[in-house]
Parts: sequence; C-alpha cells; structure tokens
Amino acid sequence: MNRTLKQTRDYTHQVVDSMANGLLSIDAEGRVLTFNHLSLALLGSDRDALEGIHLGSVFDFQLTGIAETLTRCRSFLDREVLHRTPAGEDIPLALSVTPISDASGNCDGAVVILRDLREIKRLEERGRR
Repeated sequence: MNRTLKQTRDYTHQVVDSMANGLLSIDAEGRVLTFNHLSLALLGSDRDALEGIHLGSVFDFQLTGIAETLTRCRSFLDREVLHRTPAGEDIPLALSVTPISDASGNCDGAVVILRDLREIKRLEERGRR
C-alpha cells in the first residue's frame, strides 16, 4: 500500500511539473504550499525563496482577486497582471484562481494558475504596428 501511495504521489508530481502553466497552491492565509517548476520561472524565484512565503508579497491580493477567492470562495479566470521579477523583468501574466473547499464549503486555500502572456503581447504589438 505504501508503494502504491508513493507511485501515485510521484505520478501526480510529474503531471503538475509537466503543465504548460505555472501552478501554486496556497492555504487559507495565503501562504504558498506547493508549486511547479514553471511557476518558479515565471515568478523569477527559486524553491527556497517561494516555499512557505505569503503570496501577498508577490501579488496584491486585492488587485488580483485572490483575497475574494479566500474570503468568499469564488473563482476567477484570466485576470491580467504585470509581475515584476526580482531581476527587474516585467512579465504579463493571466491569473486564474480556484478555491479549495472542505466538506462544509469553507475555503481552505486556493489553486493559482499562472499563464505567461509575453508571446501574446508581442503578437498584439506586432499587429498594431
């Protein structure tokens, strides 16, 4: 049974790391619990710097809607934000946030999906020119 549990956990980890988008999970207070490699790249962070931090130090919870997700258990899709990495690069991102609810419907946290919009913005700019 332990072997099966480990195989399932490893497979799930591989699936999340293979996603074409960044993925983070946060607890009800907004602390980062899990993340995939692409989220590290998009945020310009490393594992040690991101693990356990309050995501509010990266994104404005009011502006992005994350606060509403955590307090009212409401989802939102593709809210555009401009994220400045620690290296000073501005990266346009689309954030989608879905609450994680317990059996009673209380919000225990959220899943945050980060989609890189740099290529889309470049194509839009080229089209305008």
